[in-house]
Amino acid sequence: MSKPPKVREITVLDSFVVADNAAVEQLRQLTGLTKDGVHRAVKNFEDRIRKSQRSLVQLESVAGGATMTVRASSLQPTARSFSSLKLDQLDLPGYRVKSMPTIDPKEQVLPALQRAVEALQMTFGESEDAQSWMQTPNDAFNGKTPVSVLEDGQPNAITTVLGAAREGVAL
Repeated sequence: MSKPPKVREITVLDSFVVADNAAVEQLRQLTGLTKDGVHRAVKNFEDRIRKSQRSLVQLESVAGGATMTVRASSLQPTARSFSSLKLDQLDLPGYRVKSMPTIDPKEQVLPALQRAVEALQMTFGESEDAQSWMQTPNDAFNGKTPVSVLEDGQPNAITTVLGAAREGVAL
């Protein structure tokens, strides 16, 4: 019986460990980002994920039906998290409000970056074309460049805009 291949971890950045740095290197080539730029993008994306997770709560059906995920502020306008909800003031017959299970943001970062790389490759193919697009201000991002949107921690915005462009949506 042969041993399974050993996955080696490579530390790409201070706080960012991936099983293979090929996607990060492709991202750097396609976007023109420096190593520091990728680090900022990763850190900002992780921060956005943490903030978003804090604002979400689960509504669980007492009867065993569907569980819904909603923002705390949709239950009480002043609530920003589960802990800030005034549970005794909620009138949700048949539902129990629970905090969201925490997911490590690092588990979401690499797949999001890989989707951005794939979207850039499917749309432009050549890294020069992708870099040119990434450096040009875009109305879809309120006049910001796609590379600044990525550095702000929004790789999914890049993927969404490129997907829409491939489908023929004018952006």
